[in-house]
Amino acid sequence: MKSPDTSDHQTLWNASQCEALAALQLTYWQTRQNQQSETPVAATECYFYKLGAWLLELEERLPVAVPLWLSDLFFACTEDHAAKPAEVSASAADNWAPEQRLKLALVQPSAAQKRALWKQLSGAHAERR
Repeated sequence: MKSPDTSDHQTLWNASQCEALAALQLTYWQTRQNQQSETPVAATECYFYKLGAWLLELEERLPVAVPLWLSDLFFACTEDHAAKPAEVSASAADNWAPEQRLKLALVQPSAAQKRALWKQLSGAHAERR
């Protein structure tokens, strides 16, 4: 078991969390330091969610309380308007049809991005009819 080292755990754990972990005799989770390079490499992690026939691709996890514009988008994506997105694996996402994929961000899109998004959704709805 690792002993508490405030400099090593300071960014991950606050003092009360360190005390609780020590009292329960649990090991500390640590971030791995890159020994070869001091410049961090930006790794883009994607999260994939299935919503009806659509695959939603985001660079961050969906929060429990999504922004209102995103709730409206979810409503427009499915015929079952009570449907909620379900996370799927990257391997499942690899097999998804490109025309059914939506790349999204949690921030509200610009007017041009909204038009492109609506055009993609409208085209897909027209094909299903």
